[in-house]
Amino acid sequence: MSQRVTQRLAALLLPTCVHHIEANHARSAVTCPLQSSTRQMVKSCIYYSMMKNTNTDLLTQEYLDLIQKMTSEYFAKHYSNLQAPKYYVERGRKYHRVVQHDRGGSSSRSVHAFIGEDGMLYKAAGWKAPAKGARYNLETDMAVIRQRFDPHGSYLYR
Repeated sequence: MSQRVTQRLAALLLPTCVHHIEANHARSAVTCPLQSSTRQMVKSCIYYSMMKNTNTDLLTQEYLDLIQKMTSEYFAKHYSNLQAPKYYVERGRKYHRVVQHDRGGSSSRSVHAFIGEDGMLYKAAGWKAPAKGARYNLETDMAVIRQRFDPHGSYLYR
């Protein structure tokens, strides 16, 4: 994959991160601005050359934008003295981890959900794996997610 295509995909998929394109252009390591004070590299690497479905990546970005917007609105209404958490994706081979980064005094990270390669949304069972059984299909159930969403993740329970 050419460097230009890789950079365009990077700009489309993760607009809040600074990308360091390696010489072989096969993968990009992401520096997350949420950790910019220490400039630590986020542990996951994005393998653009291995992506099978860019539609899933567009749906993932749409989902991230939706939950970020709705969380910010929720916190502005209910917790005006707190900062809303930020969300970003750490990509894996089989599942993409949606990470919620709380920027309060503790600056903690937790898994909000997982997204499969097929565009299915899963509740998190822990840091490394999703719970069994998909909760939503990002392609067909985005309107349902919009109606049921809350920043605490209760819409992911059955």
